Amino acid sequence: MRKRIMSLLLAIIMTISLGTTVLADDNAIVNSGTCGKNLTWTLDSAGLLTISGTGEMWDSAFSYNKDIKSVRLPDAITQIPYKAFSGCTNLKNIRLPDSVTQIDEDAFGNCDLQEQVVQEIVSSDNITFIGSRAFEGNKNIYTVHIGKNVEYIQTETFNYMSTPSFHDCTNLTSITVSPENQTYTSINGLLCSKDGRSLLYVPVGISGRLDVPAGIETIGGEAMHYAFSIKIVHIPKSVKKIGSDAFPIECTDVYYDGTEEQWNEISIGKNYNSDFPSGVTLHFTCEKHTYQNGVCTLCGAKDPNFKLAAPTVKPSYVGASGKPYIYWSAVDGANRYYVYRSGSSNGTYEYVGTTTATNYTDNKANAGYTYYYKVKAISSVKSTANSSLSAAVAITCRCARPMVKPSYVGASGKPYIYWSAVDGADKYYVYRSTSKDGTYEYIGYTTKTNYTDSKANAGYTYYYKVQAISSALTMAKVYLSPSNQTDNCYAYGNTNEAVQCGKIADSCRIALERSGVTVQVGHMPSMQDKCKESNAFGADLHVPIHTNAFNGAVTGTRMFCLNSSGEGMKACEAIFAWLAPITPGTSENIQVDASLYEVRVPSAPTAYVECEFHDNATTAKWIVEHTVDIGEAIARGICDYFGVTFKEKEQPKPAATDKLYRVQVGAFAVRANAERMLAKLKAAGFEGYIRE
Repeated sequence: MRKRIMSLLLAIIMTISLGTTVLADDNAIVNSGTCGKNLTWTLDSAGLLTISGTGEMWDSAFSYNKDIKSVRLPDAITQIPYKAFSGCTNLKNIRLPDSVTQIDEDAFGNCDLQEQVVQEIVSSDNITFIGSRAFEGNKNIYTVHIGKNVEYIQTETFNYMSTPSFHDCTNLTSITVSPENQTYTSINGLLCSKDGRSLLYVPVGISGRLDVPAGIETIGGEAMHYAFSIKIVHIPKSVKKIGSDAFPIECTDVYYDGTEEQWNEISIGKNYNSDFPSGVTLHFTCEKHTYQNGVCTLCGAKDPNFKLAAPTVKPSYVGASGKPYIYWSAVDGANRYYVYRSGSSNGTYEYVGTTTATNYTDNKANAGYTYYYKVKAISSVKSTANSSLSAAVAITCRCARPMVKPSYVGASGKPYIYWSAVDGADKYYVYRSTSKDGTYEYIGYTTKTNYTDSKANAGYTYYYKVQAISSALTMAKVYLSPSNQTDNCYAYGNTNEAVQCGKIADSCRIALERSGVTVQVGHMPSMQDKCKESNAFGADLHVPIHTNAFNGAVTGTRMFCLNSSGEGMKACEAIFAWLAPITPGTSENIQVDASLYEVRVPSAPTAYVECEFHDNATTAKWIVEHTVDIGEAIARGICDYFGVTFKEKEQPKPAATDKLYRVQVGAFAVRANAERMLAKLKAAGFEGYIRE
């Protein structure tokens, strides 16, 4: 596949584009006031609340203010007081200074805080206290990590004013704790006492079934109460005490690993004013589980060692924007997915987002850069069942589609098209067709954001498409594989195929690198090693370079590829168009030959070159004397294939003279080949003619 960094094509009749809105830093102040004895505040038109000064903030200072979207706090503040931002339903972002140690009751209740924001708050080494309903009703929280110095988290309800800190966070399914924390620990995503004997709080987003960890002796009051979606609870024999109203409100079945007699020895608090929740069926025994596909066939308990399958991720693009788009099939048992990204396949993968869908668009990717993505499936039951990271997939972010508009050049009436600059693009390719759904042919490129079709004919309707190109950021990779056949001797010059093909490859490499293409020349001893090296290099095109031999009478250039419709054929056609006209012999059409090892095995498409026959003295002499020309012709074809502008080598400036120097290019058996060469000479700025 071609590895050009480019946008998808967009006809002028289409108007799909991606815009970016830039907000100024100095948004107008729309409101201001006092929020503490020595604290003042301002609110700008973008919803940014800025607090300045020192001292304590007043209770309920900004509660139910729906205009606040983000908050900037002074360094000296030490706590977020009672109901400070409660009911600020549009508040998404706040960064607490290191001076803050306490989050009081209902401080951020029913806000819209993003998960990463909450993570930064509760995982801070500075936080020691998280009060009742501190984050109540925040729906974007999926998991939280408690920092090492947190000493108090509200977990039980004693009255209305002491509801759990994460009450009604309906998507919260996992709580983890720093190993250095001396008060709390986490077991399977559940909040427990440091000694692992007491279950204190079950995240309310857990659904289906809850397996109380083995070794738990006490289940705290209301520990599971507000996890409305839990229907089944499995309790190990280690449990000795269950607090009041501990069971989930919608619970239907409780499985106990012991006998009825052992159950009756458990101290159980009142549950909805009864000894045991009404409508709940209690099941006994199942002391030894029989797991199948992660579930006990006897009682439905989850296998504690069971892990979700890792997603199989596939790469794609968002057409208009060129942004990386990944997708996968749903993983049974997962309720969301974490997405990770790296700049290299073996680099560090950083978390970039969470999704409940089975796809993800990386809108923060930059055009021209290759990114690697992995995805983890997150269990709806417990964190230990989360899958491992998926295999990595690589995507190079493309440029966005240009939004092309039509016009005319007044005096000439020639078609004129224009567009806005595309981020990351350094040039634009222009294509034209005579019908909307016809074949669009390349007609030129420009580094500007407009193009005049000077070759258009009056009276005709044309359709145009434009492609944004970012060739400077990512270059095509080509692996040149010159023949290593030293025993294949030439009929001229006391040389052999390996020597001459090596010279051709070096010439081709110089021309390609001059044109901005990344090249590796393979001098490995075997075809097998060359193919391995090409694959490791990450080649976009594999080009074996050989000269031919048969019976001393056959001449001309041959090329080979894997199939008639793939990228290998396209590359062969591009190279053949430059190489065949300069070849003295009679060149044949490109052939499909999957039996050739270096055609069949490489990961990259292959364009296999057999340039002329060296067992004929005339053509062998031509090869020896024209290795540079052959290499340059191959390079020109490769550049055409990738859409890269071929850069001519600098020629020395001739001394001023009145003399004219005539150069004969060559003789052609086919007039069409002669005409093609003449056209290329004229396009390069040279005069020429055909003499029969």
